[in-house]
Amino acid sequence: MKYQDYFKAQRFHVNQLYFDYEGNRVHGRGILDWVPHEGFKLEACLNIDDCQNLKLPSLKFPKFGILKTYCIRMYIHGYYWAIATDVVLDYAIINVIAKYSLNLTLDTVLFCDQSTNVNDYRGTGLYFLKNWKFTLPDVSYQTKEVDGKTEEKWSRDSIDYKEENLIVSGKKSQEQLINLSFQENKENRTKQRNKKWLDSARYSLSMCFCQNLQLIYKELHSYSKTYTEVTRANFDQVNRLGYYLSPFGQEFELNKFLFIKLTKFFVSNSEQKADICYKIFDQMLEARRQKTWYAKELLIATILEAALRTLEKKPYQEGDKSCNIEGGLKRFRDQYLSRDWKKICKPDGKIIQTYRDLRHRNAHPDWLFTERGYLSKEQREKSLNDMIFLSRFYGYIILAIAGIKDYEPRFPSQEEFYATLTDLHPRTSKEKEADKNAD
Repeated sequence: MKYQDYFKAQRFHVNQLYFDYEGNRVHGRGILDWVPHEGFKLEACLNIDDCQNLKLPSLKFPKFGILKTYCIRMYIHGYYWAIATDVVLDYAIINVIAKYSLNLTLDTVLFCDQSTNVNDYRGTGLYFLKNWKFTLPDVSYQTKEVDGKTEEKWSRDSIDYKEENLIVSGKKSQEQLINLSFQENKENRTKQRNKKWLDSARYSLSMCFCQNLQLIYKELHSYSKTYTEVTRANFDQVNRLGYYLSPFGQEFELNKFLFIKLTKFFVSNSEQKADICYKIFDQMLEARRQKTWYAKELLIATILEAALRTLEKKPYQEGDKSCNIEGGLKRFRDQYLSRDWKKICKPDGKIIQTYRDLRHRNAHPDWLFTERGYLSKEQREKSLNDMIFLSRFYGYIILAIAGIKDYEPRFPSQEEFYATLTDLHPRTSKEKEADKNAD
């Protein structure tokens, strides 16, 4: 299955499948249908003798809400093998025992096929995002015939990057898709790097576009095998940070330098440092999903302490003053940032003060609309400005950990803050009239 066929319905003949359930192996054969936007529909007839050994599941709600999952292995006509992981079988087993059949909807299936080119070491990914107005950094030129006339079109809808060890190319495919390919030279080729490249690019693209892009198609060529993972596109899984919680302040235009630098770092560097960057971004997304302002403030504020403690490998211990937020920020600046950051990172500097303001509003809340009350317009605007400021600083933390240290401390101006506020909280007619009179 190629990425060009992702939005085309397809049918696969399963010559054999099997899965293990509670110590019993069940065999069968059937049909696997790919239905775009719905996933894979598996219908299989199972071996009667195998099914008779099964017992009905208890169907009790599991502890902590974690459902037990299973793996289904398939041998599909035209492919070497295929596998579906993280499959919940307990509810389907009732039908298996009663009718000796299996009917499931699968979100993801991994296909494996033999490759004719053993030296081929590259990958292709298809990324799904919410923002259809985005632009890519490089310009492409296209011509097409319309009513016997040749029309020329220039558009910023591609990525073109080449260096001695790496080639990256990308293209805007339809309105909400990016098709990205990579190829590394022989010196850099490892099986582990090959597996990580497309997932690392997903995080880099997500940070640059301020939303968690979904990798819906992944094709990897590794020596004598070609692995293709197909996942159902789920619009609800993609969440946008918006301007006011974005780490880099951009969400419509891809910065190629930033994208390549971050991706190379995520692919090459230690799991711990890359994981810290992932977790910073994931917690910002979690803050954006919160329904209450209290929860947003708390999650944005606690990112700073969590990142510093994780970098220094110092979990919280009551009475331990060796890793306070002031000392941790100073050590981070000494190791990762330039001297330009000295003033803003001081114990009485803007970063620590903003962090404290957000934490204190959560520790000492009220429901007052009066002056300096938590729900007053003044405090809500200050709270939003604080979250914007810390979100931008978290972007600088990600860049610094990734080794991109040549950035000065530049944050949105008050005018930009105000523009964000008016987008989120439109001014009333009285406020607009007051502005006119002031002019």
